[in-house]
Amino acid sequence: MTAPAASFADVAFTYPERDGFALAVPSLEIAPSERVACVGHSGCGKTTLINLLSGVLVPQRGEVRVGDVVMSRLSEPERRAQRIRRIGMVFQEFELLDYLSALDNILLPYRLSPATGDMVAARRRSRALASTLGVGHLLNRKPTRLSQGERQRVAVCRALVTQPELVIADEPTGNLDPKNASGVIELLLEHVTTSGAAMLVVTHNHELLKLFDRVIHLDTLNQQSVAEPSP
Repeated sequence: MTAPAASFADVAFTYPERDGFALAVPSLEIAPSERVACVGHSGCGKTTLINLLSGVLVPQRGEVRVGDVVMSRLSEPERRAQRIRRIGMVFQEFELLDYLSALDNILLPYRLSPATGDMVAARRRSRALASTLGVGHLLNRKPTRLSQGERQRVAVCRALVTQPELVIADEPTGNLDPKNASGVIELLLEHVTTSGAAMLVVTHNHELLKLFDRVIHLDTLNQQSVAEPSP
């Protein structure tokens, strides 16, 4: 039996400094190459779920795994190293560095962890991804000179450049027009198809759900969620 690409087992999480929110995930598995969408009402815990999976947060109880690695047992530096090496993240607020060019933002995982791979090959992939997403001519610009949609596409390139085994995206099309939104989703799906990676996407766009293998309704999965705090 093939091991899951990612899994939750008896996971419970609360924000100690804030009342009114609790996330409980008794069991959740994502298979290799599986495309999973996560939906739910605002504040139900979708962002908390992906932050637990990526190791940004650690649960008070239970195990969170990516492949054979129990992320929830690692130290913060170890989780960060695993995240850079194995996970491609597309953040809702992009998280681009304004003092770096678009190209250097895409290449940031390699600068943070040189052991990630060959920089020459990474530059080649960066340019190919950027060209596919229509921002190849903007690689020398800094984020402050890019539109919201252009910044989003640069963030997607950064998530895919390391050829991750798991892609996690938080509203990856939220700032894009329908044409560019379709291009971003197609690129993410192509990566899953060609690399065997798994993908978990948080989205409010129900028009996209038909593209996924499975849809997780977090409202149903998490019976303890009351109100997710603002970042």
